[in-house]
Amino acid sequence: MPITSPLVRGIRAWWPRAATLLLAAAALATMSSATNEPAKGTGPWEVHEVLTGAAVPTNDVPPSLRGTYDWYLFANHCHSGYSRDSSADLAELMAGAAARGADAFSLNDHGTYEGCDDPAFQQIGDMIPICGEEWSGVQGGSDAPHAVVLNVPSTMPHMTGWPIADMVEEVHAAGGSVIANHPFMIGLGWPEDRLSPGIDGVEVWNGTGAFARNSQALAWWQEHLAEGRRITGMGGTDIHEASRNALAPCNYVLARSPNPDDIQDAVNEGRVGISKNETGPRVYLWADLDGALPYDIPMGTNIELASAADVYVRVRVTGGEGEAISLHIHDRQIWSGNVNADPWELRASARLGPQRRTLLRAELRSGPRNGLDALSNPIYVNYPDD
Repeated sequence: MPITSPLVRGIRAWWPRAATLLLAAAALATMSSATNEPAKGTGPWEVHEVLTGAAVPTNDVPPSLRGTYDWYLFANHCHSGYSRDSSADLAELMAGAAARGADAFSLNDHGTYEGCDDPAFQQIGDMIPICGEEWSGVQGGSDAPHAVVLNVPSTMPHMTGWPIADMVEEVHAAGGSVIANHPFMIGLGWPEDRLSPGIDGVEVWNGTGAFARNSQALAWWQEHLAEGRRITGMGGTDIHEASRNALAPCNYVLARSPNPDDIQDAVNEGRVGISKNETGPRVYLWADLDGALPYDIPMGTNIELASAADVYVRVRVTGGEGEAISLHIHDRQIWSGNVNADPWELRASARLGPQRRTLLRAELRSGPRNGLDALSNPIYVNYPDD
């Protein structure tokens, strides 16, 4: 049963069996202390337990990954005064992001890398800057489409007006990644019915509000997932003023470090959750295959089954008491409930065969308008490489 993620390949080759048995016993004891009985959901996933309070494990990283991977806050899609439509001082902008707890900061000015060569573009405390730009497919950058070019050298050519396929090829050749921005923003939407092959992510949550039409972007991403595409859902602040919060929305990524290459790797692999801001609720997905339940397979991973097997998932929520939670597979919502404690955790499983392609992801919402407060990227099963 291969797992197509470099993070988790080989973990069980060294994971001691004794530790696995201890974790299994602890998991079973914890599951027996659930405080409320959930609705079962609809196939193929069945929800077994909801855990609250002391019954919920206290960590957000499983033992097998601690010390190697951690969660980092990533401010994505940020503009400085080097953008034609921004007056934000770069030093002030970055200092504000660092003060809010950002571990990584991506500069994405319109059609220029000048800011990456500014002396202010340097590490501030623990926050590490990542060079990029916001590409525009139309000369002058006044119309659609736009995309974050992530983690490239400042010597990259200016690609404004380039066709999408040529831009993607150039960015990948330079070792960077491409995230399609605000695909339904009025006047700045994405022109393709489906994203071109090779695009690494799509901005499903843009920080400019209703103008971005985020609900349509989220539904469009879901359509890609339903068709078998593995594309990382991302948050983008689209900040143009230093007074705004560079972590609203806030990407929390599971990476080896906040260094640019490690953040980029987490984005490419889908080890990303999104919250409304740096102090907002978070939802984490972890999977397991062998039944011992260390739950060490992170969201973004594609599990390829060679034969029928039970796939177990834990959905962990922190800071989300009072939120409504929903679980989604490739083509529909399958379960919903309420988070009534902090922390809160749900356990689910599915019996799946090698021909069954599906996924599982989660959303947190609240308020009279059912506003989105957090979401996870999926755990995939039997998906093709995008």
